[in-house]
Amino acid sequence: MIVPSVADWCAIDILEDGKIEQVVIAHKDPKKVEWAKKLRAKQGPVDPNASSGSPWVIRTGTVEYIPVITDEMLAGTAKNEKELQLLQGLGFHSIITAPLKIDGKTIGALSFISTESHRHYDKNDVEIAQALANRAALAVYNANLFKDAKNEIDERKKLQAELEEFNSVLEDRVKKRTIQLEKTNQGLKDEIERRHKLENQRLQHYIDLNKTKDEFISLASHQLRTPATGVKQYLGWHLWEL
Repeated sequence: MIVPSVADWCAIDILEDGKIEQVVIAHKDPKKVEWAKKLRAKQGPVDPNASSGSPWVIRTGTVEYIPVITDEMLAGTAKNEKELQLLQGLGFHSIITAPLKIDGKTIGALSFISTESHRHYDKNDVEIAQALANRAALAVYNANLFKDAKNEIDERKKLQAELEEFNSVLEDRVKKRTIQLEKTNQGLKDEIERRHKLENQRLQHYIDLNKTKDEFISLASHQLRTPATGVKQYLGWHLWEL
């Protein structure tokens, strides 16, 4: 939205884990965007302690405003002659770099760069840049809130799924244990009935045995009593005769 109405180039750098990464770079010419990305990759990691540019803005939390960029400035930022030629070829005219702040903490920087339009920024442009940076920071903040909320929802869904799975496994175990307990109880009941039956059989056997013994004793007593009576009578007659 900023390119090309406000700036020919626009870039966003974010500080993450102590490193400054360029997450957005925009230009109306897509080929130049690809070229700028390759140039940034060749330049290597950004020095977070640099005395100008995004590192300085992120470190200090203040706007860097350069209304007119001179060759001396480019020479001071270039690492070598080849890089200086590349920077001069871009035709930098003016730069505003505003901090992206969330809850008073600077998380990145938003850069507005004027090149082929030959525009030189003024104080009003600085205010516009800071206002846009504030809106961008708010968008990042809301995106982080959304991301955190989504992660929390996903985590809750994961925990809910794990809980449901655990409950399913637990219910399955309870069913199996219940079936085992029912089988054990039935086996115990069958064993108790079997023992009762054996006990009743033993008692009946004991009763039958006592009955048989009584009958035997009665029969033996009767049989012994009959010959004893005859002997007694015989002895009685002989004693009478004597």
